[in-house]
Amino acid sequence: IMKWFGTLIACLISATALAQGYDKVEKREKVDFENIHKSTVLFTFGQSNSANHGQWSHLYTPVHEVYNYFQGNLYKAKDPFLGATGEGGSVWGIVADGLIDKKLAERVTVVPIGVGGVEIGAWAKGGNLHELLCSTVRQLVEKKVHVDYICWHQGESDNIRNTSTEEYISQFLTIREVFRSNGIDAPIIVAVASYHPDCIDENFGCSDEIRNAQIRLAEEYDDIYLGPDTDQLNQLYQRADGVHFSYLGQKEHARLWVESVLRIKK
Repeated sequence: IMKWFGTLIACLISATALAQGYDKVEKREKVDFENIHKSTVLFTFGQSNSANHGQWSHLYTPVHEVYNYFQGNLYKAKDPFLGATGEGGSVWGIVADGLIDKKLAERVTVVPIGVGGVEIGAWAKGGNLHELLCSTVRQLVEKKVHVDYICWHQGESDNIRNTSTEEYISQFLTIREVFRSNGIDAPIIVAVASYHPDCIDENFGCSDEIRNAQIRLAEEYDDIYLGPDTDQLNQLYQRADGVHFSYLGQKEHARLWVESVLRIKK
C-alpha cells in the first residue's frame, strides 16, 4: 500500500510540475528555438535539489544568455525553471552563468525535469517517472538537440528508504540506458548526494550505501563522472530548511557543478 501511495504522490507531483509549467509559459519570454543549437545543453534531473525547491525568497535570473527548454520550446531562463517541480530557487541558472563566466560555454540551455521527494526507482525502468524521462529524451532527439552534459542530483529519499548500493547502481543503469539507446552519448555527471536531516542519527545524516553507489558509478563506467559532493554542504546557513539549499548554499552548489564540468573538459 505504501509503495502504491508513493507512486501516486510522485505521479501527482510530476503532473503538477507540467501544469505549473504550462501556466507560467505565458509569462515567459520565448526565444528562437535555433538558439539551442548554438548553446551548451544541460539535461538536469533527480529530486528536489535538482528542481526548484531552493530558498523561495531568493529567485535567480541569469545575467548571461541562458535558456530554459520546455515541451519543445525555448524561453529565457529564470527561477523557477519550467519543467521541474517547486516554486523556489534553482541551482541551474547560477551554474549556467558560472560556465559562461569560466569560458566553458558561450550560452547555455537547461532541460530541467527534476521532481521533488522521489526515490531513484521513480526514474528507473518500471518507475512512474521513467516515461517522462523517455519522452523528454525522444523529443530532444527528434528536434536534433545535442545534449552536452547530463546532470543527476538525487539520493536523499533513498537514504530514508535505506536503498542498498547495489540496488541504486542497478536502477541508475536503466536510467543511463535511456540516453544511450537513443544515441545520446553525453557525459553523465552524478552528484554525491544523500544528506537528509531525518537520518541525522546515522552517519551525521548521510548514507554510506548511497554515497558508495554514486562513487562506484563514476569509477566503474567511463561515461559517468563524479559530480559535486553536496553532502558537505550541511551547515545551517547552506540549507534553507535543513534539506533544501539556501541562496548561499545554492551558490556553493553551483560552484561545485562548474568545477565538475571543468574536470571533464580537462
